[in-house]
Amino acid sequence: RTIGDSRHKKKYNLNMTNKTEKGQNEKTVQYRSTNVCNLTSVENSNNIGPILVSTSSNNGDAKSNLKRKPKSQPLEKLTELAGANFKVLIVDDNCVNRKILGKMFSLFGLHYEFAQDGQQAIDWISQKSRNVTTNPECPYVWLILMDLSMPVMDGFEAIHLLRTRYQITIPIVALTANALLQEKRRAIEAGATEFQTKPILRRDLHTICKRFLEAERSMRV
Repeated sequence: RTIGDSRHKKKYNLNMTNKTEKGQNEKTVQYRSTNVCNLTSVENSNNIGPILVSTSSNNGDAKSNLKRKPKSQPLEKLTELAGANFKVLIVDDNCVNRKILGKMFSLFGLHYEFAQDGQQAIDWISQKSRNVTTNPECPYVWLILMDLSMPVMDGFEAIHLLRTRYQITIPIVALTANALLQEKRRAIEAGATEFQTKPILRRDLHTICKRFLEAERSMRV
């Protein structure tokens, strides 16, 4: 049993009597009640395991000792750099990954489109590229985030076709959960501009977007 009164610092005596066949053994445990109590183990003579009792503690309120983690500074919006018709193409077969990346781009103030595999990405890019030449108001893709492991057509083949057959020069960031060096080398050889492992941090993605947007803007000036 544990006896305590957190409102008054008083000293109590707890008598624990354990009866055995040979007689009685009496142990007395003294403790002092406080706002914060610890549990210690006291062996008893019946060999049924330790008894947990409260012991004194002068640490004060534990909550007051916790260090609060500083809030991270909000990331700047990139809307002015991108413009209304600039879009990011997110290519990933996992709907959860697409939603997470889309939410990040929304926080950056950027527009985006989805493709579920490499073939959809090629169809979307080739169609929009033809429309841009005849309609300046058509959305322009300035960045592609390409997952490397997908059904139908994986990211390696899609990147290679976009660079060779379609002559697409848009920056392509290869994304994969596999951080092996050979995976990175293969993606770069296929034509990827950068290689990032998943999950990508929001601040890292923001840095990548800002860098490519500033480069794109300098080319337009």
